[in-house]
Order: sequence, then C-alpha cells, then structure tokens
Amino acid sequence: MPVVRHVFQMFNVSRKLDVTHGLPDTGSVSINVTINNPPKIVNFEGKDTALITSTVNIRIEENIAEAMMRGETLYEFKDETDKQKCLKNIDENKRLPRETEEEIMNDVAARAVLSLVKAHVEIGIPPPVPLPRMKPPP
Repeated sequence: MPVVRHVFQMFNVSRKLDVTHGLPDTGSVSINVTINNPPKIVNFEGKDTALITSTVNIRIEENIAEAMMRGETLYEFKDETDKQKCLKNIDENKRLPRETEEEIMNDVAARAVLSLVKAHVEIGIPPPVPLPRMKPPP
C-alpha cells in the first residue's frame, strides 16, 4: 500500500451521553475526512513522498459522542508515472488526483475508526462499529 506512515497528532473525543443509563451497543456512525492543505513533497528514506495533513471527524449518532483527529500521512508514489501525474496535479490544482486522495482518505478513515475502537472502553462510549459478541457453550 502506498501509504507508508500515518500519525495522529491530535485525538479529541467528547462523550455526549450520560453513561449512568448504560450504553447502547452502537449508534449509526458518520465519518468525514478532510485534506487540509496542498500536499508537500518530502524525502523519506531516500524516496520522494507526498506529505498530507488531514482532519477526521467521527460522529456516533443519537448524540452519543464525537471525535476529531488531526494527523499527517506519508504517501509513497507507486511508480514514476504515478509520481509525475501527482506532481502535475499538485502544480495545477494544489491537490493530488482524485483517485489518490480517495485512497488516502479511506486509509486515514480506517485508521481513525480503529483508534476509536481501541479507545472506546477508556472513554466510556460504544464502539464506532459493532464488535463480535461471544456466548459461553451450553
């Protein structure tokens, strides 16, 4: 996968639900990923890569919780053709090609949801995705 590294620099979750009444299994989840600035080309481990900053907003509906995460992603070009296409689009439009942005946004969204799954117990909110339920044998 061309995304070589992603780091969340800010992770903020606010619980909106009074937990004294118990937590629902999950609410419906909406996710929005925004690429904040035009990408920068940086050298990472001897290769040209695109450095992208993004913000992720996750809302667990029924007014349960909201999360906002901001971070940076390094995108390694697939090959020289991909690199030239991306550089041209950055010069002309100040952004990566649509299909590249889509790939990065989906990767960032998945990482954000997984981070929230890991943190949901400590925060006291339902997980953003349904988790498997185990039952003891009869």
